[in-house]
Amino acid sequence: TQMFSEVVHLQRLVDDLLSLTKLQNPDFKMDKQWINLSELLSDVTRSMRQVALKKNITLQLDNPYPSIAFEGDYGRLRQMVMVVLDNAIKFSSNEDKIQIIMSCKEDECQLQIIDQGRGISKEDIPYVFDRFHQGLKESNLSGTGLGLAIAKEIANRHEMKITVDSEEFVQTTFTFIFKI
Repeated sequence: TQMFSEVVHLQRLVDDLLSLTKLQNPDFKMDKQWINLSELLSDVTRSMRQVALKKNITLQLDNPYPSIAFEGDYGRLRQMVMVVLDNAIKFSSNEDKIQIIMSCKEDECQLQIIDQGRGISKEDIPYVFDRFHQGLKESNLSGTGLGLAIAKEIANRHEMKITVDSEEFVQTTFTFIFKI
């Protein structure tokens, strides 16, 4: 059982490394087309609810827009949001609430994912998007330290700005800012 668990972890590490390497290669082409970001957010929220249910965590999607047209790679954008949501769930306590909030002004939108979990120390914030960075190692044994680096590369490839703001044991907010 232990060996199988280690093999699964190594397979995930290799998959994440391959994904990150592809994204960092300037010759790698994404499958960009016009997509509806509102549908993507509904899809991701629906998928991640199953993971959140294991900890009785509520995912609350606040998106007043039935349609937000955006040119991007649906699969990669879905992966980007899922990475951040997965971390929010992993580091939240049982029965917490995670908010997914979309807001737009003129030609710019902002997507925020907010949790009230463990948070990120001020010392770790500058490094959260670095390869192999794992804050709170004792509660992140299944992580590879590549998820947020991958999310950052996907955001960069879509000309999105991604930031994180956190106060330990109070609130963590990941914000994606992009033009539409």
